[in-house]
Amino acid sequence: MSKIFVTHQPKKSWLKKYISYYYFHQNTISGDENRFIYYSNVENALTIYKNSLVDFSNEKLSTTYPCEGQYFFLYSGIIKDYFLVNLIAPYDKIGIVFKPLGLQYFIKDSVDFILKLTERKRSEYFQNLLKTDLDKLFDKNIEKRVKGLDQLFSELFHVFEDEKFIQIMDEVIDGLDETNINQLSQKFGLSTKTLQRKFQKNFAVTPKQYLKVVKFRRAFNHYMQENKAINFTDLSYFYHYYDQSEYIHHFKSITGTSPKKLFRNIEKLSEEDIYWNFKV
Repeated sequence: MSKIFVTHQPKKSWLKKYISYYYFHQNTISGDENRFIYYSNVENALTIYKNSLVDFSNEKLSTTYPCEGQYFFLYSGIIKDYFLVNLIAPYDKIGIVFKPLGLQYFIKDSVDFILKLTERKRSEYFQNLLKTDLDKLFDKNIEKRVKGLDQLFSELFHVFEDEKFIQIMDEVIDGLDETNINQLSQKFGLSTKTLQRKFQKNFAVTPKQYLKVVKFRRAFNHYMQENKAINFTDLSYFYHYYDQSEYIHHFKSITGTSPKKLFRNIEKLSEEDIYWNFKV
């Protein structure tokens, strides 16, 4: 084995409502360096690194170094724009990619609280939460890893009690029409201030920021799922942009570049909607 990247959905069907998939990313070539950018998404991941230390030189860059005997848990929440990752091999990482409101069924505190911790304290938080034999979790057999993760999250599962916010998220994520803060407030009988508090507590972003990410990711995934065959005018119309120029402006405000330029560099990594830019 030198390099692998594979994804697996949970074997336990009921977990699929909360966890989209697990991914397993390994590179055993000592000194090999991989750099990529990933972009804003409503699905968010908890990543566990084995024998690695993760350093954050700034808010948009992490570098992973080999560090024997060290485990590191990385959770960044909703990325509002983009993030650059620099991986120095050897490394072995497990990613747990949650549905938009999935993580809340497994954590004891709010996402807002967790993201106010330093990266080091955040890693310790998740290591204490999982309380598992990490050496056993990182079994050489991928199927055993999936089974171990299923068991772990089955034990951590609890009911998320904010039924109103579940309904709001169903509307935001699964609704066919674009929505805004005022419409959500009126439909669910909440003040905009209460709505702001709920989004801050669960995602550490404002409703406006979250809706911007939803709109961006819908259009982004659609374009990639169509094998880049749809034109930007049709894409803009389909996702309720005023025109193509508004779509391009919105896209650049998140990615830092134009859709035409970026999509040339985006690669799909598996059967899941994992799109990374390695040309950095």
